[in-house]
Amino acid sequence: MKKKFTFNRKKFFEDLKYYSLGLYNKFDDDHIWIMSSGVAFNMLICAIPFTLILFSILGAYFSSENNSSTIDSFLNTALGLSPDMKIRIKQIILSKVDEISANRTITAIIGIGGIIWTASGLFSTIRSVLNRIYKAHLEIFYLWGKLKDIGMVFLSTLLFILSFASTTIISIMKAIDNSFFGNTLFGFGFIENLVTYVLGFLFSFLMFYVIYRLVPHGKINAKVVLISSLSSTILWESLKLIFTAYLVNFSDFTAVYGAYAAVVASIFWIYYSSVTFVIGAEIGQLYMEKRLLKAI
Repeated sequence: MKKKFTFNRKKFFEDLKYYSLGLYNKFDDDHIWIMSSGVAFNMLICAIPFTLILFSILGAYFSSENNSSTIDSFLNTALGLSPDMKIRIKQIILSKVDEISANRTITAIIGIGGIIWTASGLFSTIRSVLNRIYKAHLEIFYLWGKLKDIGMVFLSTLLFILSFASTTIISIMKAIDNSFFGNTLFGFGFIENLVTYVLGFLFSFLMFYVIYRLVPHGKINAKVVLISSLSSTILWESLKLIFTAYLVNFSDFTAVYGAYAAVVASIFWIYYSSVTFVIGAEIGQLYMEKRLLKAI
């Protein structure tokens, strides 16, 4: 006979108190703000070669007469951009496309070399942070560690792009639905929105899980990785929705920051992502420490 689920209010509040106080102490003991700043700084450094790669791709892809309409359709799928911000981004892209089209090969080579170097440094920083949080001290061969970092660069970048490309994936699924089933599934708006959020959540979870599982030296408990990934994903996706709603409905970044509004929003998002990542790892470690206390 199956056990009936009952909500244990006392246990819930005890756990809430444990994790809240534990996280509060971790902010001071592990210097969460400093660790987050280190990760965010390396992410900003990675943004430089990533931008070179992006513009080299744009130089090849937008070298046609349909530049303007193609950029419009791309920006319309992006979340968190006000109409003024989209216009400014479009103007910047169009002004640089012709210039970069002529040098896109060398730009791509420099960008790829730069992203491998800077992202390797990023994952070294992430490893140091996770080793400190999870108390992992296993040493591995330096060259193997670097090769592992390079592999993580491509894997995590792919998952990161997929987590933001939910609208594009939905467009493909809608086209398939129209072709084979006559628009039976995506004819309802709420289903489309639900699938978009679920896909974004899933890819974000996979991204965090891969990083927490593979980056630290040593074997991390599977439940710790799972709890860390789930915590980070919930925080990240929740604040992504809040931040997007704020930019679209309440904020006027362009009035304050002008042409640099997109840059300011990106820097804020990078730092918030770093804080979320570190907090998720700390929550997973608190779970492990609680388990160890019960075992005593």
